[in-house]
Order: sequence, then C-alpha cells, then structure tokens
Amino acid sequence: MEQLVLKIKDSSKRNILLELLQQLDFVEISIPKVRKKTKAQQEFIDGMKDALNEVELHLQGKKQLQTAKDFLDEL
Repeated sequence: MEQLVLKIKDSSKRNILLELLQQLDFVEISIPKVRKKTKAQQEFIDGMKDALNEVELHLQGKKQLQTAKDFLDEL
C-alpha cells in the first residue's frame, strides 16, 4: 500500500476534501492522532530552535560564536 501525505492550506476546506476522498473506493483515510509533547521534549525543541537561530545570525554576520577551544576551556 502506498501512502500520500496531504497538507491542507485552508482548514475550512478540510471537510470537503474528506468527503471527496471517502467517495473513492480505492482510498483508505487514516487521520493521525496528535500527541502532546512532554516538558522535556518541548525544552529540547526550544533549545534546538534557539541554537539554529544563533547559527543563522552567525551566518548573517550578526553574531560571533564561541570557538571550540573557548568552549573546551570552560569545561
């Protein structure tokens, strides 16, 4: 069985799309359940976003990052 992921741009059209897909006998609709993130997972995601933002600022020349040597010296 092949799978196809659809991203609905306009959520008000979601029901129309579902009705159309249900009319097709060769399509099986499976709507994934949204899981809540734990506090640790959310903290990890936030930390990664912050780190990627710092890298982006560095690439734009707006921020100077710490060298690996300075980082190791702190340890």
